[in-house]
Amino acid sequence: MYTVLGTTGWQELNNNLGITQFYGAAGNSTSGVIVGGTQDNGTLRYNGNTENLEHDVWR
Repeated sequence: MYTVLGTTGWQELNNNLGITQFYGAAGNSTSGVIVGGTQDNGTLRYNGNTENLEHDVWR
């Protein structure tokens, strides 16, 4: 989201907010892995570590 600052141009308002829309997901209760298909962002796999979110695992 942006706003116009008079004559100086555009200013970003979302502070690097990332939004992902999932259209399907599946989880494994033994391993804790969750795989989800996203709208326009490929496939994501979450293994419990927020620092290691894998993107586009199966292209």
